[in-house]
Amino acid sequence: MRHSLLRCSLVVALVAMCCSGELFAQSPKASINGTVSDSSKAVITGARVVVTPGNLVTTTNTSGQFTVRDLAAGTYTLTISATGFRPFSESVAVSAGQAETLTPSLQVGSTGQQVIVTADAGPQQTTTQAINEEITSANIVNVMPYSEIVALPNVDMADAIGRMPEVTLQRNEGEGEYVQVRGLEPRLTNVLVDGVTLPAPEVGIRQVDLEGIPADMVQSIVINKTLSANQDEGGIGGTVNLVTKTAGDAPYLSAESTMGYEPIQNTRYMGKAGATAGMRFGPSKRWGLIGGFESDYDGRGIDNIQPTPALNPNGSTTPYYSSDTQRIYRLNRRRWGTTATVDYRMSPKTTFGVHFLLSDFRDWATSGTTTWAPRANFMSRTKREPRKWAP
Repeated sequence: MRHSLLRCSLVVALVAMCCSGELFAQSPKASINGTVSDSSKAVITGARVVVTPGNLVTTTNTSGQFTVRDLAAGTYTLTISATGFRPFSESVAVSAGQAETLTPSLQVGSTGQQVIVTADAGPQQTTTQAINEEITSANIVNVMPYSEIVALPNVDMADAIGRMPEVTLQRNEGEGEYVQVRGLEPRLTNVLVDGVTLPAPEVGIRQVDLEGIPADMVQSIVINKTLSANQDEGGIGGTVNLVTKTAGDAPYLSAESTMGYEPIQNTRYMGKAGATAGMRFGPSKRWGLIGGFESDYDGRGIDNIQPTPALNPNGSTTPYYSSDTQRIYRLNRRRWGTTATVDYRMSPKTTFGVHFLLSDFRDWATSGTTTWAPRANFMSRTKREPRKWAP
């Protein structure tokens, strides 16, 4: 019996020594990284990268870069796919402790299909890149890129978000104010700016009033509709992330202005103006700077006529009015915002940045009352008083 126990102990010891020897003898891991672009050298965001064997999956970031770590020495097959492009596949041999760098270039899917990819120029994220981000996301995500935001006549940020699926709005004087995701109350939607929770600016409520932020102030809008442990509390309905603008490799400049009028009260002016400029500079374009502003004004008006019916003093059945009051309301809505980002790209994987976003919204009105009496063909009373002031 003792000999049997001794033999077992020796076997266990030998196995342990072999295992520990294997552990100590393990070679350092390898990695594969690179930047995915198209034939014009424009980077592709949200491309799906699969490494086999092992079925390791990752996606490219906003700079088109990806990294696959903890690989044993050997030969792997790298497959990259993106919406609108042909799948890319390449065999890669990696050595222990080494990092293999690739620069895959994807081609357009077919000769009958044209995909226009804008160069990495800051806020100009394309619809294709947004679709790739939705497809490769682990959660239920909807993305509205900058190109779609500016293509539609959105007055404020809430109006832009309201065009996305499963989103409704609570409106104030016709303009979007609070966001409702999947039909739930606005207070159950969490609002972020670059991943940081935005507190409610109003006292007594927890939902964020997005009426005061101009629509063109961000690079993209991302709505996450899936509850997961890595999200902040308060987003049972959904989480809205406003991604601010960042400078791209190519210089970027845009400006726009619109003007109009409302045919009331001898016409009232309405219009907006905005501009954005950015570029990267310095050695290897490590520094990035971009800034922009937008301002809009909407002058509305209401003509309200209120006659006061009374008995005809002549005793006839002809309609008679003891007075006629005209109420004039002049509504004014002014909104402006500015944004800026300064970032430093230390390495393809590390970037430090400072983001700035400031907006202001004012809504005020004046009213005037004019009353005419039927027996005297002159104005009997004029009164003008402020209606309200709501900064």
